[in-house]
Amino acid sequence: MPGSCEIGERELELHPANGHTVDGMAIWISWAGILLLGDYLSMVELPVIGAGSTATAYLAALERLRPIVERAEHIVPGHGPFLDGAQALAVLAEDVVYLEALRELGGEAELPRGRRTKAQRRIHAENVTRRS
Repeated sequence: MPGSCEIGERELELHPANGHTVDGMAIWISWAGILLLGDYLSMVELPVIGAGSTATAYLAALERLRPIVERAEHIVPGHGPFLDGAQALAVLAEDVVYLEALRELGGEAELPRGRRTKAQRRIHAENVTRRS
């Protein structure tokens, strides 16, 4: 485990989630089955590749987080509704498809269903510049 934070007799697990940003972190609250993901796995927003990051780094972060997502009962993204495990895994799969297409097709990559708004197309255009 990359890190932890004690809260009384319990502990939060801190996991690196560099991909959206270079210093991202996810928090796993194992005793409650809750995963706090920040800007990952949003049903309303595309993966945002921040300055200094890449689609490759984002994909690696998703793969590191996948085993925790598979165990979580509740996932709390930074944007959009809370997700249950099945919903989170579905969004994770969509995000992987999008990011792989982004690396290969750039601006021609198809955006996930439900995330094709004008605002999401602007995010996509920014992602194209950071896709490597």
